[in-house]
Amino acid sequence: MKIESIKLEDIVFEFKKMNENEAKRYSLRNQVVLFTFTEGKYVAQAANDYLSALKILGVKEVEGLVLKEEGVDDMISDLKKEQISPIEEAQAIQHILARCNLSQAQLAKQLGYKQSTIANKLRLLKLSSKVQQDIVSGNLSERHARALLPLNKTQQEEVADIIKRRGYNVKESENYVKGLLNENESEKPINSQTKIAINTIEKAIDLCQKNGIKTSYKQSEYAEEVELIIKIKK
Repeated sequence: MKIESIKLEDIVFEFKKMNENEAKRYSLRNQVVLFTFTEGKYVAQAANDYLSALKILGVKEVEGLVLKEEGVDDMISDLKKEQISPIEEAQAIQHILARCNLSQAQLAKQLGYKQSTIANKLRLLKLSSKVQQDIVSGNLSERHARALLPLNKTQQEEVADIIKRRGYNVKESENYVKGLLNENESEKPINSQTKIAINTIEKAIDLCQKNGIKTSYKQSEYAEEVELIIKIKK
């Protein structure tokens, strides 16, 4: 298992149609793609959007972590050495477990992990593909992402955007998710006008940050009101 530069024309993946602007956005992820190599072909295990974007933009080669026909000891040794994202590591772990008929406990011992660590890494693969891409591209940490696991995939993507926009730390992210799950039915829901007001404020803060103005923002919800705390550096 090693990272290689692979010609795009030699890769088997599910091509997805998109316009040039979408392709440029997906191409910015600059990720290392996980492949299996069988019968002389590289088969992408994920990243179809990323690979499709590169093809549309005329890119000829891509970096990939290649899982070839090798023994379990070789695969485990390589997994320890490679610098890959948590999602790519989870995909590699899943591949080794399936190919080598190992239990999570056995693989954990080989890698020097607790069994719970292996289980937590595999749970990341239950996140929506968009959130997984956020992890691969470094926009969301593994611990932030794990906080999203109790939510459905649509909620995961919505809350991931909120976490990034508001700059929540891990504890704040966990508390926000708990708040969604344990919402008291007696509390008033946020009405549409208030949501519009909050979104307008968040867009203004985002604009400030893009223009180099150091701004922090925190939102808290109570039974009768929504509290917004905005701090702007002098």
